[in-house]
Amino acid sequence: MGIPSFILQQLHRIESASCERIIQAEVPARALAYGAEGSEILAGHEDGIPRLWDASHFSLLRELPRHDAAILAVAARGSRWATGCAHGVIRITQGWNEVIGAFVPDAAGTPIPCWSLAWNLDGSLLLAGHEDHSARLYSVTGGSGRDARLKKRMFLPAGGGIGVRAVAFGPEDAQVGLLYGGGAAVWEGDREHPSAMFPLGDVKPTAERHLQLAFSRDRRMIAAAIRSQEIVLSHWDEAVTVLKGHTDLVTSLAWSPEGRFLISGSEDCTVRIWDTTTRDCVCVINDNVGAIWGVAFHPHGHDCAAVGEDGTIRIYELGSTWFEIKDAIAQASEVLAGKHTKLWPTTAPLDLDFVLDVWGDLRRRARHARLTPELATQGEAVRQTALELLALLCDGASPFVPPDGLERYKHPLFRVALADLRLASDLCLRLGGDAVAMANLAKMQRVPTIEVTSSGISIIPPRVK
Repeated sequence: MGIPSFILQQLHRIESASCERIIQAEVPARALAYGAEGSEILAGHEDGIPRLWDASHFSLLRELPRHDAAILAVAARGSRWATGCAHGVIRITQGWNEVIGAFVPDAAGTPIPCWSLAWNLDGSLLLAGHEDHSARLYSVTGGSGRDARLKKRMFLPAGGGIGVRAVAFGPEDAQVGLLYGGGAAVWEGDREHPSAMFPLGDVKPTAERHLQLAFSRDRRMIAAAIRSQEIVLSHWDEAVTVLKGHTDLVTSLAWSPEGRFLISGSEDCTVRIWDTTTRDCVCVINDNVGAIWGVAFHPHGHDCAAVGEDGTIRIYELGSTWFEIKDAIAQASEVLAGKHTKLWPTTAPLDLDFVLDVWGDLRRRARHARLTPELATQGEAVRQTALELLALLCDGASPFVPPDGLERYKHPLFRVALADLRLASDLCLRLGGDAVAMANLAKMQRVPTIEVTSSGISIIPPRVK
């Protein structure tokens, strides 16, 4: 199910959030995820029971198979639900509580907490981060999903007792794990050992919990919070900016389905919504009485949800200023010319990501709109302006994208291709690329245009008594 065309045909800027519904739960929940349609919310509770709630009528739909320990992570993809607990057991459920996969990390029964779960885009792979300084990749193939199996276990260098506290899929299904020490490891293809490792943000040694990692929808940008009040936006180890505003540790992160907005929850009892294009905090929600343990965006982007330490799930309706395509095209031209307008009131630098985000906003919605010849001509003019700016920003970059490794994901042309392959091909020609360079770009896996991402997860270790 894709994002409705009436949303894709308009640009919006989130400006407010009002509490629409409250779901009272007697048991604290540590993780939260919306289902594909947005009508269901899965909460992972401390009593080991994953509960599926009706997001429209704020009632309990059913309880999924119980774990023997607190649920630490949940993830949703299509009709499939994944849950992981403090003992490390992972269950994959679909339909009416049909368990299609159940995995125990240690045959001897040693508890190895599962801190984080993440699906890839097509729902065929599930990635899990564990305390035993390793991550596990599960294959969930077949129409019924009955072919769920452990595909590989990915190891970290020995020593240090480092746990993999957060996981996510990067571009081309590269697996990324965020380590307790603040570094990140990348596993590619069938490799069981990291192909790259790098620091991600500054580690705050006085904080004992909370590591967050999330990729934007097009997989170009990472959002991470490393035991910190701050959120780092980066391209792998290349920092883009730091989002500041929370006054206590960030506990959870989730991207909006179109990939422009980021929602964060914190122990300061607030939820913040960030515009990652302008790098501004556009909304602060502070009607919670306790720490926020999990946040999630509705798959259609018009609602968001948060769960606090008391287990109460609050669903917020987002208030937005909407812009029709014709207005957005005109404003995009002004923004790319260096003017600040109502749609993009920002002091953010005119960098590669800003240009791609402005063009990407228009492109996603224009794909689902009826464009008149006049609007199409104006839109092409915006595209040419964006291409000129990208050529200037990428001046000196090689037209050849490295075939693998971390440098591939960081390469400017690779980042442009993730957003718009045709734009990247034109840029490659401007940078002096030949037929070989063009063919290299054409091999890239594409992100589906209206793919709806699963909601974010909360990764909060149990407090040690």
